[in-house]
Amino acid sequence: MVIASAGRASDAPTVGFDTSRDEFLGRFNGWDTPQVIAEGRAHERIIDIASTQLPDGSAWHQYQPLTKRGNADIGGGFNDDPLWLVASVFAYLSETGDAGILNEPVPFDNEEGSEQPLLEHLRRSVNFTMQHRGPHGLPLIGRADWNDCLNLNCFSSEPGESFQTVENNDTGVAESVFIAGMFVLYGRQYAEILERFGADCGMSADAAAAEAAAAREAVAQVEQATETAGWDGEWFLRAYDAYSRPVGSHTDTEGQIYIEPQGMCVMAGIGLKDGKAQQALTSVKDRLTCDWGTAIEGNVVPLPTGDVTAVSVEATF
Repeated sequence: MVIASAGRASDAPTVGFDTSRDEFLGRFNGWDTPQVIAEGRAHERIIDIASTQLPDGSAWHQYQPLTKRGNADIGGGFNDDPLWLVASVFAYLSETGDAGILNEPVPFDNEEGSEQPLLEHLRRSVNFTMQHRGPHGLPLIGRADWNDCLNLNCFSSEPGESFQTVENNDTGVAESVFIAGMFVLYGRQYAEILERFGADCGMSADAAAAEAAAAREAVAQVEQATETAGWDGEWFLRAYDAYSRPVGSHTDTEGQIYIEPQGMCVMAGIGLKDGKAQQALTSVKDRLTCDWGTAIEGNVVPLPTGDVTAVSVEATF
């Protein structure tokens, strides 16, 4: 079983928080899913990852698989990371119905004495995104999101400085449309977890319903922001940078369209009713798809600039 992609910016082998969750979801659609569940490996992976989460709901971007400690050389601040935990737990519950995992005590940052039920970890993941939204009502990107090189708050003047360790301009402005799609999708899943399993976790019906309603209200707000501020006319924007300028827009001469927000927003159901989802997929077909497959980005940014650092390095390999 593949457990995670190794970290790329550290001398020691590391496991990525987001890549572990991605591959966990992929494994749950594999032919050997029953075996993975029966052997307890899925349960083990969820607890391992949740144990590295930070108390405020954010996460180390990587952790050391042997010590289960966060990689301080890289740090955190990749604001997509917390929501992947919700995605993986929802997938696990959907396959197993094992509500007991939600009550399992799990530490934060693997600190003894900090244990809280896994459900509390999910709660903090969702609340982190709810509490970190930018001027357009979209989630703040932090250091980056799933595209590690979308470093919209990083303005390094040091040649060769790691993009994963620089964050010197986070003014609470740069936002991610990709994380917005994630929040709409996984925020709804969190509400479903509360409604279905809240009683199993000792919550009263009223408390579970109230928290689920609050999550759904936040989801509705982010969905509305995505359909307005996050829509470029024929596809979803990728982000807003530290100066609140759109990234991934038809107004750009380079990097006009990125595949990640198109896929995530459509999976979240954003724009299904008014045709935006279909138009976004049509744009992917028309602008990104060729005989050799579908590109991650169209109109490639050739070299980093002072304003857009390593934005395209990972998106064009």
